[in-house]
Amino acid sequence: MSTIIELAPVSRRQDWEKALAFAFATGAPALVSLYLLSDRNTLIALIAGSVCFFGVFVVALSISTATSGRLAVHKDQLLFTDGHLSLGVPLADLDVASARTGDDPDASPRLITRPDHAVTIPRRAGRAVVVTPLHPVEFIEKLRRLA
Repeated sequence: MSTIIELAPVSRRQDWEKALAFAFATGAPALVSLYLLSDRNTLIALIAGSVCFFGVFVVALSISTATSGRLAVHKDQLLFTDGHLSLGVPLADLDVASARTGDDPDASPRLITRPDHAVTIPRRAGRAVVVTPLHPVEFIEKLRRLA
């Protein structure tokens, strides 16, 4: 039996911030490179750099809005899948009674889509797990019933 837990969707503001950060991180070195490759012609570098920046921005925005996977309780383990990655943590390894809302920066894995929906689940041995279900309080109650 599987129980699917809906993840909190990423906020639109976070999508834009990630895309802009990625575009600036790649666009600035590209602009300098284009300036040097165009024999220090500012106009050519600005036009080509702007096209490069907006192209990278559009690609980064489309990647940042992609679905973030799903969280499920399946065969006595907490399972995160996104199509490429699958990660399972046995429920027996989790201290479900101590699960709480809020983020833990030292946790691993951190499956974060929205920090305001974070739920920290301590492990009996090792680092805690942080996930971001759509309804954090109901998720903790459901997890306690299943464990």
